[in-house]
Amino acid sequence: MKKITLLIISFLSLTIATQAQTNNYLNISTTGSRLKITNSSAINVTASQSKTITFRIKIPSGNNTNFSKIMLKNDSSSAGNGQYGITFGSSTTLPHTDIRLLSSSTTPAAYGNSNNNSLASTINDGNWHHFALVLNDIDGKTRLYYDGFVLISSTAPGAIDMTNTSDLYFGASSTGGTPVLMSIDDIHIWDTALTPYQIINDINTSINATTAPTTTGLLAAYDFESATLSAIPDITAKTTSATVMQAASSTDAILTNPSNINFTTSTFWNGSSWSNGAPTSSLDAFISGNYNEATNITAKSLTVDNNAIVTIPSNTKISLTGILYVGNGSNFTLENNANLIQTTTSYNVGNITVKRNSAPMVLYDYTLWSSPVTSQKLYTFSPLTATTPTIRFYSYNTGTDSYDNTGLSSSSNFARCKGYAIRAPYNYTSSPQTFNGQFTGVPNNGTFTIASDFSGSGYNLIGNPYPSPIDATTFVTTNTAVIEGTLYFLSHNIKSDGTSYESTSMQYATWNSTGSVGAPAALGSSTITGMNNTSTPNGIIQVGQGFIVKAKNTAAANITFNNGMRTVTGTAANADQFFKMATTKSANSTIATEKHRLWLDLTNANGEGLSQLLVGYVDGATNEADNLYDGEEFGNPKTSLTSLLNGKNYTIQGRALPFADTDTVPLAFKAATKGTYTIALNKTDGVFATDQEVLLKDNATGTLTNLKTGGYTFTATAGTTNSRFELAYAKSAINTMGLEAPITAVKKQGVFHINTNGAILKDVAVYDLQGHEILKQQNINSTTSSLTGLPSTRGVLIIKVTTDTNQTQTIKIIN
Repeated sequence: MKKITLLIISFLSLTIATQAQTNNYLNISTTGSRLKITNSSAINVTASQSKTITFRIKIPSGNNTNFSKIMLKNDSSSAGNGQYGITFGSSTTLPHTDIRLLSSSTTPAAYGNSNNNSLASTINDGNWHHFALVLNDIDGKTRLYYDGFVLISSTAPGAIDMTNTSDLYFGASSTGGTPVLMSIDDIHIWDTALTPYQIINDINTSINATTAPTTTGLLAAYDFESATLSAIPDITAKTTSATVMQAASSTDAILTNPSNINFTTSTFWNGSSWSNGAPTSSLDAFISGNYNEATNITAKSLTVDNNAIVTIPSNTKISLTGILYVGNGSNFTLENNANLIQTTTSYNVGNITVKRNSAPMVLYDYTLWSSPVTSQKLYTFSPLTATTPTIRFYSYNTGTDSYDNTGLSSSSNFARCKGYAIRAPYNYTSSPQTFNGQFTGVPNNGTFTIASDFSGSGYNLIGNPYPSPIDATTFVTTNTAVIEGTLYFLSHNIKSDGTSYESTSMQYATWNSTGSVGAPAALGSSTITGMNNTSTPNGIIQVGQGFIVKAKNTAAANITFNNGMRTVTGTAANADQFFKMATTKSANSTIATEKHRLWLDLTNANGEGLSQLLVGYVDGATNEADNLYDGEEFGNPKTSLTSLLNGKNYTIQGRALPFADTDTVPLAFKAATKGTYTIALNKTDGVFATDQEVLLKDNATGTLTNLKTGGYTFTATAGTTNSRFELAYAKSAINTMGLEAPITAVKKQGVFHINTNGAILKDVAVYDLQGHEILKQQNINSTTSSLTGLPSTRGVLIIKVTTDTNQTQTIKIIN
């Protein structure tokens, strides 16, 4: 006859225990044997309930086979109702665990990790281990804890009706099935979703017949004291007894010298010190007392519970490979410029607060924001911006290339990975002040995507979704097939008129792999005292930062963010550069290993900045448009200086190596008003930081200026010209920029006739002295051309010819 043995074994004290665990446990060592807890409301879980089942088991080394049943409540005859359980083993690797919930009347669906090999050397090692199955958790997930650490977290909602008529079995299914040969003790059934801290207490606390009836939240408990095989009492006296189902015949083995759970892989903060030393990457950290230490934490996981208040000071980082769990009643706050970084995907639990200070702002000023947490309400982020009738929250409409508030309301959350333009609170004045942004929700972790939109001009407002900075270079290279490689950061130095976000020119700092340029300072009567933000992006996208990217004109695709982009190392990551933010210029992050760069500033007669452009000769760039190295002008500036490439205006242009002083770069200039302007060098590096000349040619006046010795000042009327200025690096290049044989222009019967003396013409353009194009002929394919249609306006004109070999030459004529 089969025999199941009740053993009386003395447990050793747990490493962190406050009370030793002693007394009997049930040993199941024969196929067909199992423990049955009769069906009752205690073990059923409706869609509106949260429950937890905890127990200890010990599995002999080498025992058990594929999909053995550790625990199962199964009733396939109850169509539509659910089952739950834990299975052990897989077809390829032992051990293995699943959480299983019944999604139909017959087929169980596995939730969580369906092939978790992390237990391969521990679960069937002959030692005691603690399990906790948390069902219908408060966040709608189902979790399996192993020795106090969350092993599996379901992606499916936990709010599933799991009531059925089946009994709850340990060691096998209701029909015997594939058993688990094991010892079992301390089965506890709770009427709530236990927190990690409460699960640790369950591991460390001995519940007996005296304490069980008054233990809060305990529905049933079986400790195998005063038990017979046919009646194992519920020591809470609230529900029915359990019984042992016996196989036809067998003899149980007796296991001796059981060992307890090893907690050398954990460390606990009690409010003043760590129990097992400071956390490391091999330790799970638990905080059960208040914490406010300016010390970096690196740990496998971090659990905050027991109503602990945790504050992570500025310039401090938390680095985890696993989960962050913040229990109900506890608080976890990242101060401004403190960071949480996680290197693997895990399902964080509980809300945290992430603080992010804006740059100084004035009334009518805007900042681009993005949330590092889930479920943050848009309007509650800045309540004094959400005031009728001047509610000023905007997303970016890619199709119309404008900001609008379509679809935004008081019920709107920050969408993950999306950026929003949010105006300063209505009670701000003309004196700059910092907005103390505060995000509250579950911290984002893992891989996220947002659909790119290439309608209109293809510009998308997105944002950093993490409570840690991300590296711009890694972000761009990951998404190089989907977006252009330039990022735009709003640096709104000009006041809005209070009626429209785009009532003044938009100003953006620009970054790509060639380098970065700052936005111009504010101008004239629009100057905001203390607000001029001319810093250049440092290649780090800070927490809460929204920014603009341009989608490639391809089929619909997703822009991806992942943990590999997250960074908290290096001076740039800790520079707290947040646009719009007036900070000291930082070193530019760049892919290039060799670079020779120059920055040109355009200013007005008062010396006020209007725009900045960058031309760089960098490793990887070509003289054509490059995804990573060329950045188009963006933001609708009314006065600017840019470089020209294939008929487009670029704020940043990367050029091919090796650098040759025979190269030339055409520049485009536009002015909002007639006036006096200056073009000057801002800074240089590489060869340009030596004695290499930087020359500016004004084709309208024939003036050649070495910008190394000073800026060039000129007058211009309002309008745009794409031919007046050229950048060069050697006088010889200027002298031989044109054709070897000079072109001629002869006027006959009121029409100028162009002759190149043998070179094939491609294009001819005619400009006035202000650089305005007044006539253009294209695809000529001849050595001569007649300028028919030339306006009759008298005065000096400039003719620029381009040959089929892209040589150019300019001459002046008098009309």
